[in-house]
Parts: sequence; C-alpha cells; structure tokens
Amino acid sequence: MTRMVWLIAAGLLLGASERHPAPEVEQRLASLRPDNVGGYLLLGERLVEQPQSAAVGRETLALAVLLAADTNPSMAASAAVALASAAQSSDERRGLWSLAVELDPIRADDLAWASGLIAGAGDLDRDAGRMLGSLRVNDRDAAVALAASIALRERIIEEGVRLGHDQRTLRAVLAKWESDALNDPCRGQLTVRSRNGADVLSQPCPDPSYHHGLRTDSSDWAMMVGIEMSLLGATPDFWSTQAAVGLDLALSVWTLERLTDVYGVSRTRSVRRSGRWTEP
Repeated sequence: MTRMVWLIAAGLLLGASERHPAPEVEQRLASLRPDNVGGYLLLGERLVEQPQSAAVGRETLALAVLLAADTNPSMAASAAVALASAAQSSDERRGLWSLAVELDPIRADDLAWASGLIAGAGDLDRDAGRMLGSLRVNDRDAAVALAASIALRERIIEEGVRLGHDQRTLRAVLAKWESDALNDPCRGQLTVRSRNGADVLSQPCPDPSYHHGLRTDSSDWAMMVGIEMSLLGATPDFWSTQAAVGLDLALSVWTLERLTDVYGVSRTRSVRRSGRWTEP
C-alpha cells in the first residue's frame, strides 16, 4: 500500500470513528438523562479530550448548555466554556464565551472571553503571536522560521482577516516585515555601537527605514501589533486603545438557537439511542 493510499484510508477510518463512536462511548452516552444535566457536562468534558470522540463530545456539551439554560444558568455557562475549549475556530471560541457571559453575567469578570487566546486554544496562536513580535523587532531567525511554516503564516493572515483587515494588504505587509528582518543592517536596533580607537561609541542606526512604526508605515504597524495582541490574548482594557490597534471588533453573536444549528442538537432530543440523539 502506497503512503498516499494509506493516508487516505487512515483519514476514512478516522472519519468513520468520529461518526460512529466506540461501543463503550455509546454505552456511556446512553446512560445520560435530562434530569441530570451535570452528567452531560462531565461526560462531554471527557469526550472532547480524545480526537475519536471529540465530535460527539461537543454535541454532549451543547446539549448541556441547552438543557441547563433555563434552570441552571451557571451550569449552562460552564458547559459553554467547556465547549469553547474545544472550539475549532477563534470565532466559535469567542462566540461561545460571549454566550457563557450572557447566561451567567458573573463570568464577565473573566476577561478571557474577550481575548484572542482562551485557555485550551492550543499553541498555534501563541507561536504565531510570538512570531509577529519577533518580526516587529527585525529578528532574522523569525523571518527564516516563518518562511518554513505555512501554518503560522496562514494563522496570522486568518486572524488579521477576522479583525477586518484586507488579506492582500496583510500578505504584503507580512512579506515586507520578513524582508526588513533579513536586510536590516542594524538588526532592529535604533542605535549601533562602533569603535573609535579605544572608545566604543553608540550612534543612531544609519538606515532606520527598516524599522516598523517610525516613518510612513504607522498604520501597518498598528495593524500588525493588533493581530499580535489578539493572538496572544493581550486585548487592552480600554476601548480607545483597542480601537487604535484594530481590536474593537464586535464579538460574534451566539444564541441558543445558533448553538442548536451549529452542533445539530436539540433539547427535545436529548437521549442517546442506537447512535442517535432522540426524544426521551
């Protein structure tokens, strides 16, 4: 079997396992009952931790949100937060956190719901944010590393587009920053040291045109810093500061109806039988 055929077969098997959870998983799901919503939350949290049961785990957590929304908002919000930890996009993650805050306003004290990095979001956002930070100071190693990583580059672009920036502009600015990092004679420093006889003197960088935010690219600098902060979950507290770096984008509106549509579940079909959610 060639490597390509093997990969296709493995993908098909993985897809099948996601559609048809293992018998022991189905057995645990079948024991859930709407009068014990906590059981949905606890089991859903365990299932989303494993790739082969993550899909049905998200459905289970979504049901916990729906079943507890009217009677136990705190538990419903906890289920929404758990679901956010398994979200498959930053928009979904933010939307679920905003729903959790709507269900249980006390969670508004936790500013994680407004940030670009929620616990469980994975390492890609952190790596992409740090990569931008290194490029911002013209780190040559960062330029080399970014050139070798399609995933990091596309994550930076994706986050920038989510924040409302033009994709072509983003790619052009990112390419310029990479070029600057590789060609800056002062390696990102505003001053350079030179020897004059026995003395070592600090002088201004003779060519600061590579430095970001100093001359004509201030808007580009603000855009890229905003993306960096969003990826690192470092959203500023003040609206004026958020606006200055393009982080004043409204949160996605997630409702219980949207939750129902996205995860394909319903509070009226909350019992598991023969691999399907059915009416009690």
